[in-house]
Amino acid sequence: MITRLSTTRLAAAAALAVTTFAAQAAPTCMIGAGNVGLTSVACSFDDATNTITIREVYGNAGAGSVELRGLVEDVAYKVVKVITNNSGVNFDRVANELLDPAGDNNDSLDPAVQPGFVPAGYSTSNDSDGLSFAQGFGIPRNSDVFANVLADELSDNRDFLDFFGGVLLAGGVGTLNFGLIDQAVGGSINQPFLLFQRPNASSVPEPMSLMLVGVALAAAGMARRRRSA
Repeated sequence: MITRLSTTRLAAAAALAVTTFAAQAAPTCMIGAGNVGLTSVACSFDDATNTITIREVYGNAGAGSVELRGLVEDVAYKVVKVITNNSGVNFDRVANELLDPAGDNNDSLDPAVQPGFVPAGYSTSNDSDGLSFAQGFGIPRNSDVFANVLADELSDNRDFLDFFGGVLLAGGVGTLNFGLIDQAVGGSINQPFLLFQRPNASSVPEPMSLMLVGVALAAAGMARRRRSA
């Protein structure tokens, strides 16, 4: 009787241990669809701080694609991305974009015409699909190389972080810090998804560029009014 009770308790404890391990399984990453520039990617996970460290090496200045999966739904993760620039080209900015699997929840809100760099089977992440750079969670977005971060994430166009205002020299190493979260919407999550990165590229005008565009449009309007007067 004592032996049976001990065996039962051991079995229950083992089942609980397996369940706990599964709940705390580390997120994983690999080179993803549409990759051109990355020659290697490796991830590690600190479950005490929910921090994912991504170490990636660029062999050229083309777009880099990292496929991520295994994030626990509704958990905000800190991401430390360590970039080794072996491309032979200086990086004066690194644009980061989230791409979720095509056909997922709320894809009807995505732009009808997707950017040309989006690989087949994926689409830009809108503001209603639950996938984001952990907007609103207070996770710092900064870099030891780039002084500025430009975000485009409050519309349905995309989830986008552009780090700029510095130079990651060829042969150098730089770090980007930001957050990630995949919240369940309609009973499903957005995994695997891509962290798509484009060195020296930005599809979102900086605030000064937007102001200059506004000034140019206003000037053009005044010129048209003068001609018609």
